[in-house]
Amino acid sequence: MSEDGDRERRVIRNVDPLRREEILARVRELAGRMRRELGAERIILYGSFAGGWVHEGSDIDLVVVARLAGKMPARIEKVLAMTDLPVEPLVYTPEEFERLRAEPSSIVAEALKTGVDL
Repeated sequence: MSEDGDRERRVIRNVDPLRREEILARVRELAGRMRRELGAERIILYGSFAGGWVHEGSDIDLVVVARLAGKMPARIEKVLAMTDLPVEPLVYTPEEFERLRAEPSSIVAEALKTGVDL
């Protein structure tokens, strides 16, 4: 953390594609923590990790549904603070999630179509 208490920008890390299963186990552990500590109602893994086409530049794309206060950046920061994994979470309230699932071009709709519930 910096002197003013802000979290320093994360460094992009390379992912070892051969460790996909080990990383997925850690993602499942993170999902359990998010349920317990943030009250997450739903967590969807989507993108390259869900599709099985992991490469060194892959990150871990998550849609998280949780009744958290604040704007999206503050909600995302709560998830980032819980792990050192290269996650890219989008944290929606249940109301936002329901609204976006009806929009065919939204990330939520894509995650529902191609993702995996954790």
